Amino acid sequence: MRSYLEFEKPVADLDGRIHELRSMAQGDGEIDLSGEIGKLEQKAHETLSDLYAKLTPWHKT
Repeated sequence: MRSYLEFEKPVADLDGRIHELRSMAQGDGEIDLSGEIGKLEQKAHETLSDLYAKLTPWHKT
């Protein structure tokens, strides 16, 4: 499991939700959650990019 810094908490929450959906999709083959998983992955990527773009000098050390 990945470790997250305090300011990365929104990404950690999204990654947790993605993991839950993947587990649900594997457990029940009849449910197709790939669309929802894809949306959450995109949102996690955008959130992470936004967080890193706004890092303060304190976060960079």
